[in-house]
Amino acid sequence: MNIDFQAGATLQSTAIGYVLQALAASGTYDLAPFPGLPDHAFPVENRGCIVAVTSLPAPLFRPGVRAAAAELQYDVALLRVDDDMDAVHADVTLGLMPGEPFVLGGMALYEAESGNLWFVPPTFGPAVSISADGLILELLTPYDTLDQRVAGVARARETIQQIFAPAEVC
Repeated sequence: MNIDFQAGATLQSTAIGYVLQALAASGTYDLAPFPGLPDHAFPVENRGCIVAVTSLPAPLFRPGVRAAAAELQYDVALLRVDDDMDAVHADVTLGLMPGEPFVLGGMALYEAESGNLWFVPPTFGPAVSISADGLILELLTPYDTLDQRVAGVARARETIQQIFAPAEVC
């Protein structure tokens, strides 16, 4: 999927495009209203997920993320991007799994050295890989140390910033 960033793009739209690209989402995705979620929510039906974005801090919209996952039986990722862009945080609820939705709040967007994207916890524990297979719960984080976590979160932030505001070539 080629993501074309138009003039007037925001950090929020750039971050959601980055995640959609990791999902190997192709085609045209229209914003869809989901009760309890922000207006900027994209259903990616062939990946069984909804990706939404807001600039508002947690815990706003957390109940809506869980409710949408339970009602639709979809995985839901709510990206939280503020204008300071210290990191992209996310509330993720996995609704495709059998049983009650699995809630992971306070995750951060992480880019592995290989370029793969993940939602990772503040320290260690379950993480969510982001790929053409959708949002996949992994029991282990993609890093071995907290320093590696910090570096991966920084890589994701820097990639989004480079897409949003590429260096000018003279």
